[in-house]
Amino acid sequence: MRVLMLLIIGLFFQACQNAEDNTSDILTVEKYYAALNAQNVEAVPNLLSDSLSVGEGDYWSTYSKADYSNWLKWDAQFKPIYQILKINRNEQGVEVTVSKSCPRILFLNEAPVVSKEQFLLKNHKIYKLELIEYLEYDDNKWNANKEKIVQCIAEHQPALNGFIHDQTEQGALNYLSAIEFYQEKCAR
Repeated sequence: MRVLMLLIIGLFFQACQNAEDNTSDILTVEKYYAALNAQNVEAVPNLLSDSLSVGEGDYWSTYSKADYSNWLKWDAQFKPIYQILKINRNEQGVEVTVSKSCPRILFLNEAPVVSKEQFLLKNHKIYKLELIEYLEYDDNKWNANKEKIVQCIAEHQPALNGFIHDQTEQGALNYLSAIEFYQEKCAR
């Protein structure tokens, strides 16, 4: 009887630990998006493992904390707004449906982008972020608008050429300048 009681108590504590782990991983992902919304690039590395793999399908990149922080500095210049639409723990990690909006996305996609993403965590640190699928994204519209702005800038504001691929803080500022120039001079 005593052995059975100890076994039941052990299972209870294990269940409580698993529930705490699930909640902690979801909290980590929520903190990640809160930091992005606040453009608090310095807070993000504390939520990451030593390296972070980011990708979709066949396209993957692995970043050190410093490299990912540099990319986030580019992204933060656009002042993105992330809205978690759905979040839940699954067997692999934490699955999130998220909406992202910023001047770059609104220019290219003409609406926020909504995607389903999978976060993998170890010891409550994010080590992998996979874009599972786009739920709201228009590839044709995105590419057409990208082509229009690149052509406009090449013809009328060549000092900004290369903005589309420059993922530095200055590159993001150039991107915003290109959008503003396009809207004032080239949009019809």
